[in-house]
Amino acid sequence: MTAILTFDDGRRLQRSTQAMTGMYALVAEAMPTGSTRLKRWLADVSQRGAPFADFALAGLDAQDRAAFWTAARAAWRVLEQRSEPGFLDDPHAHTANCLAELVAMRDDPTRGPRDETLARQPARPIDLDDRWFD
Repeated sequence: MTAILTFDDGRRLQRSTQAMTGMYALVAEAMPTGSTRLKRWLADVSQRGAPFADFALAGLDAQDRAAFWTAARAAWRVLEQRSEPGFLDDPHAHTANCLAELVAMRDDPTRGPRDETLARQPARPIDLDDRWFD
């Protein structure tokens, strides 16, 4: 099974559910102070199976999207600091590779598949109080 994270512009990061939910857990751990609701919600999503781990970043308000990207970069820095050189070459580094691709896609707007239909559709707002495991 796979999970999909849809960017604001319709690009999608699609990986195994295990890789995506692991990435969500790392991002939640790195969430900046003041983003408690987003942190709790993302940690909750990290425990869900497919298709319940899919979401669109456009469903977050601007402040929460900014916090998500700040946390994603912080999580990536922590992972790089704690890992041996070449760790992304490990065939079992699914979560690490997923996080690397997330940051790379953020930095390069031409990277990743784009669905123009998704880019034009308004995203459903995410209810950060909708948690399953909390």
